[in-house]
Amino acid sequence: MSYRLDDQETLPDGITRIATEQVGRALGQLTTGVDDRDEAVHDARKCLKKVRAVLRLVRDEIAG
Repeated sequence: MSYRLDDQETLPDGITRIATEQVGRALGQLTTGVDDRDEAVHDARKCLKKVRAVLRLVRDEIAG
């Protein structure tokens, strides 16, 4: 899945939106009644890796 900024969306707003969506997905994986706990943890970790990756792309810009 690739990420895109919405029309007229600033970079900080886009990064915040993307990170928030992925953290929400990670929490959803861990809080839903999934039968396979290992798979849920794996999927949550993948979501958090995506957050880390997008933050790495902009780390110099958000460092201040």
